Amino acid sequence: MSDRRKYLRREFSDRRRNMDDQARQAATESIAIHLAHWAPLQSARVVAAYAASNADVDITATIEHLWQNSVQVALPVVGANGQMAFFAYTADSDVQINRFGITEPRNSFEIPPTTIDVVLTPVLAYDKWGNRLGMGGGYYDRYLPETQAYILGVAFACQYSAAELPNEDWDVRCNAVATENGVLEFTH
Repeated sequence: MSDRRKYLRREFSDRRRNMDDQARQAATESIAIHLAHWAPLQSARVVAAYAASNADVDITATIEHLWQNSVQVALPVVGANGQMAFFAYTADSDVQINRFGITEPRNSFEIPPTTIDVVLTPVLAYDKWGNRLGMGGGYYDRYLPETQAYILGVAFACQYSAAELPNEDWDVRCNAVATENGVLEFTH
Protein backbone atom coordinates (compact mmCIF):
# COMPACT_ATOMS: atom_id res chain seq x y z
CA MET A 1 0.00 0.00 0.00
CA SER A 2 1.43 3.38 -0.93
CA ASP A 3 2.28 5.95 1.71
CA ARG A 4 -0.20 8.34 0.09
CA ARG A 5 -3.04 5.84 0.40
CA LYS A 6 -2.13 5.20 4.04
CA TYR A 7 -2.11 8.93 4.73
CA LEU A 8 -5.46 9.44 2.96
CA ARG A 9 -7.08 6.53 4.81
CA ARG A 10 -5.99 8.03 8.12
CA GLU A 11 -7.09 11.55 7.09
CA PHE A 12 -10.57 10.53 5.91
CA SER A 13 -11.09 8.06 8.76
CA ASP A 14 -10.40 10.92 11.16
CA ARG A 15 -12.81 13.24 9.33
CA ARG A 16 -15.57 10.67 9.48
CA ARG A 17 -14.86 9.64 13.07
CA ASN A 18 -14.69 13.26 14.27
CA MET A 19 -18.22 14.15 13.18
CA ASP A 20 -20.28 15.02 16.23
CA ASP A 21 -23.19 12.70 16.97
CA GLN A 22 -25.88 15.24 16.11
CA ALA A 23 -24.33 16.09 12.74
CA ARG A 24 -23.83 12.37 11.96
CA GLN A 25 -27.47 11.59 12.78
CA ALA A 26 -28.80 14.49 10.69
CA ALA A 27 -26.55 13.55 7.76
CA THR A 28 -27.57 9.88 8.00
CA GLU A 29 -31.26 10.84 7.91
CA SER A 30 -30.70 13.11 4.90
CA ILE A 31 -28.85 10.37 3.03
CA ALA A 32 -31.72 7.95 3.68
CA ILE A 33 -34.19 10.47 2.22
CA HIS A 34 -32.03 11.02 -0.88
CA LEU A 35 -31.70 7.27 -1.40
CA ALA A 36 -35.44 6.70 -1.00
CA HIS A 37 -36.13 9.20 -3.80
CA TRP A 38 -33.28 8.20 -6.11
CA ALA A 39 -34.78 6.75 -9.32
CA PRO A 40 -32.32 3.87 -9.95
CA LEU A 41 -32.91 2.58 -6.44
CA GLN A 42 -36.68 2.96 -6.79
CA SER A 43 -36.70 0.75 -9.87
CA ALA A 44 -34.20 -1.83 -8.57
CA ARG A 45 -35.29 -5.41 -7.93
CA VAL A 46 -32.05 -6.59 -6.26
CA VAL A 47 -29.77 -4.34 -4.21
CA ALA A 48 -26.42 -5.27 -2.71
CA ALA A 49 -26.09 -3.24 0.48
CA TYR A 50 -23.73 -3.31 3.46
CA ALA A 51 -23.81 -3.41 7.25
CA ALA A 52 -22.16 -0.27 8.60
CA SER A 53 -18.92 -0.55 10.56
CA ASN A 54 -15.98 1.73 11.37
CA ALA A 55 -18.18 4.88 11.28
CA ASP A 56 -19.62 4.06 7.82
CA VAL A 57 -22.91 5.75 6.96
CA ASP A 58 -25.60 3.60 8.59
CA ILE A 59 -28.02 2.58 5.82
CA THR A 60 -30.41 0.57 8.01
CA ALA A 61 -33.32 2.91 7.14
CA THR A 62 -32.60 2.43 3.43
CA ILE A 63 -32.51 -1.35 3.79
CA GLU A 64 -35.85 -1.27 5.62
CA HIS A 65 -37.30 0.97 2.90
CA LEU A 66 -36.13 -1.50 0.25
CA TRP A 67 -37.75 -4.41 2.12
CA GLN A 68 -41.03 -2.44 2.37
CA ASN A 69 -40.92 -2.08 -1.42
CA SER A 70 -40.31 -5.82 -2.00
CA VAL A 71 -36.70 -5.34 -3.10
CA GLN A 72 -34.34 -8.28 -2.55
CA VAL A 73 -31.48 -7.06 -0.34
CA ALA A 74 -28.10 -8.77 -0.06
CA LEU A 75 -25.14 -8.19 2.25
CA PRO A 76 -21.50 -9.06 1.61
CA VAL A 77 -19.89 -12.16 3.06
CA VAL A 78 -16.10 -12.45 2.96
CA GLY A 79 -14.92 -16.02 2.48
CA ALA A 80 -11.80 -17.60 3.93
CA ASN A 81 -10.22 -17.25 0.48
CA GLY A 82 -10.51 -13.45 0.66
CA GLN A 83 -13.26 -13.31 -1.95
CA MET A 84 -16.48 -11.44 -1.30
CA ALA A 85 -19.95 -12.48 -2.41
CA PHE A 86 -23.41 -11.13 -1.62
CA PHE A 87 -25.98 -13.24 0.23
CA ALA A 88 -29.71 -12.69 0.68
CA TYR A 89 -30.57 -10.65 3.75
CA THR A 90 -34.03 -10.22 5.25
CA ALA A 91 -35.39 -8.91 8.54
CA ASP A 92 -35.49 -12.54 9.73
CA SER A 93 -31.98 -13.51 8.61
CA ASP A 94 -29.61 -15.22 10.99
CA VAL A 95 -26.49 -13.08 11.19
CA GLN A 96 -22.97 -13.45 12.47
CA ILE A 97 -20.11 -11.05 13.08
CA ASN A 98 -17.14 -11.79 10.81
CA ARG A 99 -13.44 -11.50 11.62
CA PHE A 100 -13.56 -7.77 10.71
CA GLY A 101 -16.43 -7.08 13.13
CA ILE A 102 -18.97 -6.72 10.31
CA THR A 103 -22.45 -8.27 10.33
CA GLU A 104 -22.99 -10.96 7.69
CA PRO A 105 -26.02 -13.10 6.86
CA ARG A 106 -25.65 -16.73 7.90
CA ASN A 107 -27.40 -19.79 6.45
CA SER A 108 -28.47 -17.79 3.42
CA PHE A 109 -28.11 -18.15 -0.33
CA GLU A 110 -25.76 -16.34 -2.66
CA ILE A 111 -27.18 -13.73 -4.99
CA PRO A 112 -25.62 -14.09 -8.47
CA PRO A 113 -23.66 -10.92 -9.40
CA THR A 114 -25.48 -10.69 -12.73
CA THR A 115 -28.86 -10.25 -10.98
CA ILE A 116 -27.85 -7.23 -8.89
CA ASP A 117 -29.21 -3.89 -10.09
CA VAL A 118 -27.50 -1.51 -7.63
CA VAL A 119 -24.52 -1.94 -5.31
CA LEU A 120 -24.46 0.39 -2.31
CA THR A 121 -20.85 0.53 -1.23
CA PRO A 122 -19.33 2.30 1.75
CA VAL A 123 -16.49 4.61 0.78
CA LEU A 124 -13.86 6.16 2.97
CA ALA A 125 -13.21 8.96 0.45
CA TYR A 126 -14.42 9.95 -3.02
CA ASP A 127 -13.54 12.57 -5.62
CA LYS A 128 -15.35 14.31 -8.49
CA TRP A 129 -14.18 11.67 -10.97
CA GLY A 130 -15.91 8.82 -9.12
CA ASN A 131 -12.72 7.41 -7.66
CA ARG A 132 -13.28 5.78 -4.30
CA LEU A 133 -10.97 4.91 -1.48
CA GLY A 134 -11.99 1.98 0.69
CA MET A 135 -10.44 0.42 3.74
CA GLY A 136 -7.71 -1.26 1.71
CA GLY A 137 -8.77 -4.89 1.51
CA GLY A 138 -9.68 -4.74 -2.18
CA TYR A 139 -12.84 -6.81 -1.65
CA TYR A 140 -15.12 -4.50 -3.65
CA ASP A 141 -12.49 -4.00 -6.37
CA ARG A 142 -12.35 -7.78 -6.87
CA TYR A 143 -16.14 -8.22 -6.74
CA LEU A 144 -17.48 -5.27 -8.74
CA PRO A 145 -16.12 -6.36 -12.15
CA GLU A 146 -18.36 -9.46 -11.84
CA THR A 147 -21.53 -7.37 -11.95
CA GLN A 148 -23.04 -4.88 -14.37
CA ALA A 149 -24.81 -3.14 -11.47
CA TYR A 150 -24.92 0.59 -10.90
CA ILE A 151 -22.28 1.36 -8.25
CA LEU A 152 -23.43 3.91 -5.70
CA GLY A 153 -20.96 4.94 -3.03
CA VAL A 154 -22.41 6.12 0.28
CA ALA A 155 -20.48 8.69 2.31
CA PHE A 156 -20.70 11.85 4.33
CA ALA A 157 -19.90 15.10 2.51
CA CYS A 158 -16.78 15.53 4.70
CA GLN A 159 -15.31 12.50 2.92
CA TYR A 160 -14.99 14.40 -0.36
CA SER A 161 -11.46 14.81 -1.70
CA ALA A 162 -10.90 17.96 -3.77
CA ALA A 163 -7.72 16.36 -5.11
CA GLU A 164 -7.93 13.30 -7.33
CA LEU A 165 -7.60 10.14 -5.28
CA PRO A 166 -4.92 7.64 -6.25
CA ASN A 167 -6.27 4.98 -8.56
CA GLU A 168 -4.86 1.90 -10.18
CA ASP A 169 -6.06 -0.20 -13.10
CA TRP A 170 -7.91 -2.55 -10.73
CA ASP A 171 -9.71 0.21 -8.80
CA VAL A 172 -13.42 0.33 -9.68
CA ARG A 173 -15.02 3.77 -9.77
CA CYS A 174 -18.47 4.65 -8.50
CA ASN A 175 -21.19 5.70 -10.92
CA ALA A 176 -22.43 8.07 -8.21
CA VAL A 177 -22.01 8.91 -4.53
CA ALA A 178 -24.85 9.68 -2.12
CA THR A 179 -24.19 12.15 0.70
CA GLU A 180 -26.37 14.33 2.88
CA ASN A 181 -26.20 16.92 0.08
CA GLY A 182 -27.74 14.62 -2.55
CA VAL A 183 -26.59 12.12 -5.14
CA LEU A 184 -23.59 13.19 -7.22
CA GLU A 185 -23.49 11.29 -10.53
CA PHE A 186 -20.26 10.90 -12.50
CA THR A 187 -19.53 10.55 -16.19
CA HIS A 188 -16.69 8.18 -17.02
